[in-house]
Formats: sequence, C-alpha cells, structure tokens
Amino acid sequence: MEENLIKRSKEGDKDAFAKLIELYERKLFVIAKSRLDQDEDIKDAVQETIYQTFRNINTLRNDGSFNGWITRVLINNCNNIMRNNMRNFYSYDDLECDNYFETNDEYIEVDSNIDLFNLIDFLSKDEKTIVILYFSRGYTTAEIGTILNTNEKTIRTRIRRIKIKIKNRYGKDVYKS
Repeated sequence: MEENLIKRSKEGDKDAFAKLIELYERKLFVIAKSRLDQDEDIKDAVQETIYQTFRNINTLRNDGSFNGWITRVLINNCNNIMRNNMRNFYSYDDLECDNYFETNDEYIEVDSNIDLFNLIDFLSKDEKTIVILYFSRGYTTAEIGTILNTNEKTIRTRIRRIKIKIKNRYGKDVYKS
C-alpha cells in the first residue's frame, strides 16, 4: 500500500501524498521532538519536511527508501532550525516584552513515548535522536548511520555508551535491547 502511495505521489496525486504523510506524521513529530525543544520549532521542522518531500518526491530513486529519505530530510531541517536558533539567541534581559513566550493550546500528544522522553531528558540532542530512532522507531544502526551521516560502528558505540549512561543514572537496566 505504501509503495503504491509513493508511486501515485510521484505521478502528482495530491490525495495519495496526503495519505502517505498521514502514515508518517506522528513518527516525524516524535523524531523532531528528540532534536528540538520548542513546540513551534517542532511544528516548523515537520511542516518544512512535508513541503520539501512534496516538492522533491520525484527525485526519490528507490521507493523502498522513502522512510529513510523523509527522516533524513527531517533531521536536516531540525539541524537548520537549531543553527538558526543559536544565531538568534537572546538573553532574557534583552527581551522587550513580557509575553514573548506565548503558550499554544495545540500540541502533539506522544503518550506512548512520554516515559521515554522523561527517561532520556538528560542526554544530549544527538543521543536523544539515536535513542528515538533505535529503540522507539526500530531503525537499524546502518539506517541511523545513513540518516545522521555517521559511520555505523560509531552509532553502535554511541548506543553502548548511551546504555551505560542510562544504567549509571538510574542504577539498573531500564531499556530493552
């Protein structure tokens, strides 16, 4: 079914593309949440990923690699947002108005992953991303290496180190391998 939706999307079928994105939207939000802190940034990253995927789906050579391709696009968009945020960082004293940080009632529920996010909150953004991709989304170390443009052996080493960090922090094995 998914490959049929990809094929139809490449042919310009907007309804097929919408159905395809429905299959991936929740996963994209979970991955973006592992990289970004602000809800607005997460939404922007996912929205930009969907837009870029729609515009460039014809460049996808192998329909079977759509999953890795869209994830790589998302990671790149998250990295761009993080870089832009670092350039535009202001201290609290520099803010001119008190309502700069507005809350938004719209949010994406990730109930099935909330314990995981609490568990890994102390890890770096790169480590969080690896945990989400490996443990929550089931990517292989080779796929994660491709997505993050990193050697597969490096990913395996990072996973081992992450497991040790978690074990040291909580005093027991709290993950499933």
